[in-house]
Amino acid sequence: MNQTHAEVILDSTHFDVHISPLLDHRNQNVGRLIVWHDITDLKQIQTKFEKLAVTDMLTQIFNRRHLLDLAEMELKRAARTKSPLSLALIDIDHFKNINDKFGHPAGDQALITFAKICCENIREMDLFARFGGEEFALLMPETNCEQAYQVCERLCRIIAQSIIELDKHSASITISLGLTEMESERDTLELILRRADQALYDAKQSGRNRVISWHTSLEI
Repeated sequence: MNQTHAEVILDSTHFDVHISPLLDHRNQNVGRLIVWHDITDLKQIQTKFEKLAVTDMLTQIFNRRHLLDLAEMELKRAARTKSPLSLALIDIDHFKNINDKFGHPAGDQALITFAKICCENIREMDLFARFGGEEFALLMPETNCEQAYQVCERLCRIIAQSIIELDKHSASITISLGLTEMESERDTLELILRRADQALYDAKQSGRNRVISWHTSLEI
């Protein structure tokens, strides 16, 4: 009998288990030695670090790096299955005004609340991430641009109608969204992001608080 190693979970407790043969003086197998080590704390630390690697610590949603990793996988899947895929880049309008007027802690609270509202109003299949600062990304698998536009327009409306509580103050915000979809199997994530970014720029230039879908008249 060879040595055996395994991890076992019993009532939420993680054990590292080593099983070794016991041999007598004639090298005959007379039993087994089983050694259990409680590694629950180690597993909890490991889980925490795994979460840190994919999560934006302020808003507790996906971070940019993880969203890009997931987007690459979704892009390949969409190309393979010939299914639609849409991406929206989202920017909170005039966010600097909140920081300037109420302070950076209030700005952080606004970001947390905004992310929470978005998570409550997107589908379970959608992937939502903070890209940095006040910019976010929403990846929508199995969704063409027309369908995604309806999702984004609804989200834009909900945010505009929401009151953001900032400790002793309250504020309202609006968002601008740039939307695009995968147009062919040759599309790369870089190209899709560039199109969404150009559409977002156009949304800001057009007055903000709106959704703009990328079209060929927009330069990238």
